[in-house]
Amino acid sequence: MLNRTRRFVLAALPLAALALMTASGAAASDTAKTRANIPFAFDLNGQRFDAGLYIFECRFGTGLITVTPQEGERHAFLGRPLGDPSSAQDPKLVFYKVDDTYYLAELWLAGSGMGKGLPVKKEIEFSARRGDAKRIVVALSR
Repeated sequence: MLNRTRRFVLAALPLAALALMTASGAAASDTAKTRANIPFAFDLNGQRFDAGLYIFECRFGTGLITVTPQEGERHAFLGRPLGDPSSAQDPKLVFYKVDDTYYLAELWLAGSGMGKGLPVKKEIEFSARRGDAKRIVVALSR
């Protein structure tokens, strides 16, 4: 009897693992994607990006955000959740302008009330909260 149970468990284990991998792969493929023409150079997590056309992707269920310039390689960042999923927000990018530098701070994509906060230096975030940094909003198409 114990042998039969052991064989059943050993036979069912690979099937359960396959089902789990398939489900997680399907969930990981759900992404929101948009293109944006940014008219100015900007900083994101210490990296400088030139003005131009960019593709922004956000994978649902994760904090992974990818930014791909039209002519260039993909950059991945981790974002933190922002907003209320029950209230819809317009798709947009939010920049903080300090002196002559723009910092990409938030990404809001269509299809979700949730936005993603992008990595910004703490002093820039504090400046924005105090009102010392100008908040620039770039609307995205739906």
